[in-house]
Order: sequence, then C-alpha cells, then structure tokens
Amino acid sequence: IALSVGLGACSIGLVSIPTSTHAAWKIESLDGDPTIAQASKRGLLAARELNGQSKAALEIACVRGRQQLLVSMSTDAARDTIAIRYRINDQPQKRTGFSIYSQGRLSIYDLLSADIGFAKRLRLELIRNEGPTLLFNFDAAGANGVVNAIRC
Repeated sequence: IALSVGLGACSIGLVSIPTSTHAAWKIESLDGDPTIAQASKRGLLAARELNGQSKAALEIACVRGRQQLLVSMSTDAARDTIAIRYRINDQPQKRTGFSIYSQGRLSIYDLLSADIGFAKRLRLELIRNEGPTLLFNFDAAGANGVVNAIRC
C-alpha cells in the first residue's frame, strides 16, 4: 500500500508494504498425476489446523471438465469426515456436500472456486465420525488470479 500525506509545506511518503505475511497460493504442474488427467496445473493454498496437529491444502483443479475445489490433508481424516461446513470472510456459515476423491482428498460440491475468487478468508470445518473436528483457516487472498490461471 502506498500513501502520501501532505502537512503544509512538508509531505511524507510511505513505502509500499506487503499486507499479508501468510502463505500464498502457488500453481503446480500436474504432469504425471493420474487423478486429475484433464488439467496441466492446479492452484494450492496451505493451512495448518488450529491446534497444529494436521495440515491441509486447498486445491483448485480441473475435474471432469470444470473447476473443482479439493481439500488434501496430511492425516487420513478424509475417510472419517461426515460433514463439512465453510465460511467465506464474515458471511454466515454454510454446509456443503462432499465426496472422497482419493486417499486423503475430499472433493467439495457446493463451494465453487469462483465463490472464493475475491475472498480474503475461507474457514473449513471438517466434522468427523471418529476423532475431533478439524478447523482450517485459509488466507484466500489472490484466489481470483488462480481461478483465472486454471483453465478447463
């Protein structure tokens, strides 16, 4: 953010400073990934569960000809997940459908990549049958650039 302030005959210029120190989106090539055959790349955003035990990555990838949001977890919590709730920025919390896409990965149905395009935050809550609920906070800033870069 750049800012210049005038004080009478004197003016102060402030230097641009990055507004976020959180993890950022990265785009990966998918050469050789048999689970996402139609895409040549995917967008990834990492987060750590609030208690620090589990890690997750939010993925934007082409699945069956359209962009899909996937969640990959460091633990095998996907098979125990019975419900997912999400919150974009400060909007009301919503529940979404999902399926197990592959080992450790969930495909999210009702939350589209375009829904988070201009979001600053995405909070995912994975409610599990056995084990504690997992809560991931993603710093989603910049998702629109990833949505535009991943073409199906």
